[in-house]
Amino acid sequence: ITISQSANLGDPPVQNFTKKAYNAGTQVWDIAEDRNGVMWFGNNEGLLEFDGTHWRLYPLSNHTIVRCVQVGEEGKVFVGAQDDFGYFAPTSNGTLTYHSLTTLLPISEQYFGDVWEIKVCNEGVFFRTNHQVFRYHNQQLSALFPPGKSLHFMGEWMGKLMVQDGER
Repeated sequence: ITISQSANLGDPPVQNFTKKAYNAGTQVWDIAEDRNGVMWFGNNEGLLEFDGTHWRLYPLSNHTIVRCVQVGEEGKVFVGAQDDFGYFAPTSNGTLTYHSLTTLLPISEQYFGDVWEIKVCNEGVFFRTNHQVFRYHNQQLSALFPPGKSLHFMGEWMGKLMVQDGER
């Protein structure tokens, strides 16, 4: 009688990919999965897509690091980067195109650093930087906090969006 164990660890099995396999930046910052099982990665060189077979890289127009990624409705993939955030959406022929939302901000508010978190809720899509939370709703963008706030975390609890500031 011979008894053995599977060589794969994890359930389902874990598969590692080298930088050479996905042909993008070394660091992955965030991961999301859409309803079709496609995986999306925030990467040093842009947004990475993996459909289980093929990798595709979608750089942002300002060629910065994608720090966070969340999947929304209608095939939109929201991303947060350095001084930029927005979404990728399929065109009529299925090609993903980037739509920056920072163009909806006054020029004086367009330099906010890194976007670290995104939450997609019924009340809109929220993007957190170190000092601001931006809300995108009904094709409008608004800043939620006065200048000078220090923000450390954004999450959802019991259906409510929660933001931790540096004062407490």
